[in-house]
Amino acid sequence: MFTDFYTRALHIFSWKDCIEILLISATIYYFSCWLKTDKQKPLLFYFYGYCLMFFATHFAGLYALHSLMVGLLPITLFGFIFIHQTTLQKNFVTLHKIHSDAAVSEHWIDLLVRSSLITLSANKRFCCVIEKNDPLETMLQPGITFNCSLSEDLFSLILHSNTFDCFKILWLNNQGTLKAINGTWIKNSVEAWLAEELQDQEESLQDALLFSSKTDLFFITADPATRNYTLVYSGKVQERLSTSAVLFELKRYFNPLASSQGEAYVPAYTHQNNSFEQLRS
Repeated sequence: MFTDFYTRALHIFSWKDCIEILLISATIYYFSCWLKTDKQKPLLFYFYGYCLMFFATHFAGLYALHSLMVGLLPITLFGFIFIHQTTLQKNFVTLHKIHSDAAVSEHWIDLLVRSSLITLSANKRFCCVIEKNDPLETMLQPGITFNCSLSEDLFSLILHSNTFDCFKILWLNNQGTLKAINGTWIKNSVEAWLAEELQDQEESLQDALLFSSKTDLFFITADPATRNYTLVYSGKVQERLSTSAVLFELKRYFNPLASSQGEAYVPAYTHQNNSFEQLRS
């Protein structure tokens, strides 16, 4: 009796109907799993709510409302995809990983730290982002593109140039290639709103925390007044670091194999370690 009721309710009259139901169910299941990956917005809850209303209007005989929901279904699905575009962006990034050599030279790390000290000595702010495996082309707008190896002469030329803006971002990759200067983050309205939730951090750290929770970037900033460094990576921030501590963290993050073979080093500094989720709460 119950079997006949459900087969009539689902319009199952042949094996073809079973195949169609399985395909539709699988599509809904994988779409739900995709929506669940978004930890910032409860899209899965809204999607289930829409499905519940869809079936409730059908079985309750509210045919006008049900027809309206059927007509709005493509727009609703497009809306879910559009709101969930940050996860789409991340999935696109993971398909285009940068595969670097296992043994990465540490020369560029030493050069980067020296460049930061030169910048602070010139009474200018140092602000740099380093991409590890996830490319940042979809998240960072370059001001002036270089795509050449970082060197002391090149950095000195940039530092004394009138076009250099010390409040914008230097963009490097994990091979020591200077990709661009005067970079700015590309944010949509949702990301801008999320960044504003981190009110106890300055804007550059807000943005860095937000994007470091999506990619494996490494963000460095230093204030010439205090000469202390702040690092952001993996959705966490470390503040009031010394030069030696920054050098150690850089080598540990970008060349863990070489760092593990060397002598263990415990940096003697006071730091504040906050995560992206803690700052949002």
